[in-house]
Amino acid sequence: MPKPSVLLAAVLLAAGLGYLAYDPSAARSAADWVRRQVGQTPRLKDVGSPNYMPVTPAKGW
Repeated sequence: MPKPSVLLAAVLLAAGLGYLAYDPSAARSAADWVRRQVGQTPRLKDVGSPNYMPVTPAKGW
């Protein structure tokens, strides 16, 4: 009989994988987080977008 902690870890891992399979947007954001941590995705600011927020007039002006 495996230890209760190993059994609990297996159940939690299976529940987490089941949730990610059920909710594709959560799986996508989790994969994006992992890619950012590993460093495989380019930083969007480095790719050519400006590093300032353009100022636009408010409605009614």
